[in-house]
Amino acid sequence: MFALEYLMAPSWSLRIQWTTADLGEAFGYHEPTGWLSVRSGMASGSVIANLRMGGMVVGVGPALHRVTVTRNEYAGSSTSQTRVGATIAVGLRLPARSRVFLELIGQQQLVGAVQIGPYTTSDSSATLQRMSGSFSYRTIKFGMGARM
Repeated sequence: MFALEYLMAPSWSLRIQWTTADLGEAFGYHEPTGWLSVRSGMASGSVIANLRMGGMVVGVGPALHRVTVTRNEYAGSSTSQTRVGATIAVGLRLPARSRVFLELIGQQQLVGAVQIGPYTTSDSSATLQRMSGSFSYRTIKFGMGARM
């Protein structure tokens, strides 16, 4: 994650962030020679309005999510879809008012449902039909920041 934050008032700030996430892979077989793997990933850009209370930070804002689903890395076929969603964040900054600080933040990325498929196994013996899946996800991030 990369983020820039601008202090609007002593207790309010505006944060712009870019986040990427590898959401995982599903791998399976059909018959002895047919196989299928599907990997999903996400890139999200968010603008978050934060309420700051001492070292605590609570924020919410709109986000633009780019979902990429890759079928069989060896075949190299992938599809991408863009969804408008939201980001909800809760965090802690220590020390609260120093130039250099540590930040622990939990975020919920609300992406919603995305249509994926259909996908055929490597030997074309079976097809995973088109389906809808939720790509919303949670993250916990820990990092260092500096105020300018």
